[in-house]
Amino acid sequence: MPDSFDAAISRLAHRQHRNITREQLLALGISDYTVGTPALTPHERAYAAILACGPTALLSHEPAMVLHAIWRRWPGRLEVTITRGDRRPRDITVHRSRTLTQRDIDRQYGIR
Repeated sequence: MPDSFDAAISRLAHRQHRNITREQLLALGISDYTVGTPALTPHERAYAAILACGPTALLSHEPAMVLHAIWRRWPGRLEVTITRGDRRPRDITVHRSRTLTQRDIDRQYGIR
C-alpha cells in the first residue's frame, strides 16, 4: 500500500476522531482494508455514531448538550438526528427531523 494511501486515511480519520467509513475508504481507492481500533473516547464514539447513521446525521439531545458544555456527563446511549435516510444502528437512539436546516447545524470539536 503506497504511503499516500496511509497518509490520506490518517488525515481523514484524524478529522473524524479516529473514525472512517467503508464508503470513504472506497472513495480513496482502497478496499478490504482494516483501520484503527474501536472508538474509546466519548468524542470518538460520537463521531462513530454520526458516521453510522449516514451523511445527514448529527449528534443531538443530551450528547449534544455535553458536547457544547451545557451538561457535564456523557449519557450511556448516544442520540443522533437525521434529516433523511433510515439508518438505525443498534445502541444509538435515532430521531428524524423534517424541519432541520443547514443553518441549524454547527460543529463542535469537528462533530456535527
